[in-house]
Amino acid sequence: MEQNLEQQLIESSDAPSGYTTPRGGEIVGESIDVLLSTIGRMTAACHSMELPTECIQAPCLLLLSKRQGIAELARNHADGKAVPLHGRLSPSDVILSGSNIRLLPGASGAVGDPAIDLAHMMAHLHLLSVARESATLLSAVAGFHWGYARALPEKDIALMRRAGPLTAGFMLALADSAAYLSSQQKAEVDLFCRWWLERRDFTLGDIRSALWTAIDMGF
Repeated sequence: MEQNLEQQLIESSDAPSGYTTPRGGEIVGESIDVLLSTIGRMTAACHSMELPTECIQAPCLLLLSKRQGIAELARNHADGKAVPLHGRLSPSDVILSGSNIRLLPGASGAVGDPAIDLAHMMAHLHLLSVARESATLLSAVAGFHWGYARALPEKDIALMRRAGPLTAGFMLALADSAAYLSSQQKAEVDLFCRWWLERRDFTLGDIRSALWTAIDMGF
């Protein structure tokens, strides 16, 4: 039966073993972090492809422009070298079918800072962890971050510093419409993200670590 990753994460923190990527590489293991690590590597591979001839802005950036106080994030923290983007990457774009895993096509011609795809996906994964009230799940979804980082030709701290504020901004923008979050959880996410956005200078790992502590202590 076909299922997207968002459904899988809402229902369970474990994923069946034996999934294969579109290129036939088997994902060994039963934990969701192994699955997400593979998706991170797949995303990094997409970012290494040639730029399209006709380019558009990543659609997910519209989320930031519509939210008061965070519209400038797109200008101040998405200024890395432009690469091909998915443009709206989220767990619902990851399809699990039988023993196969695939990504749904992104926005045609989307280009921009790779931090945009990384942050948008991590924002969704963070919010799902809040919904489950699971620090264990949050630790597991870090697999996407790690998988992506390990696929880069060299360590890129600047990328992770751009992704940090963008992740907080996307979390803030996405929380209101996240049906799986309670009203109290939305309020907690709002306070958490606004506090972090006032700092401006932090990495994706910093915000994930702080969110882990917040969830573990019950916010």
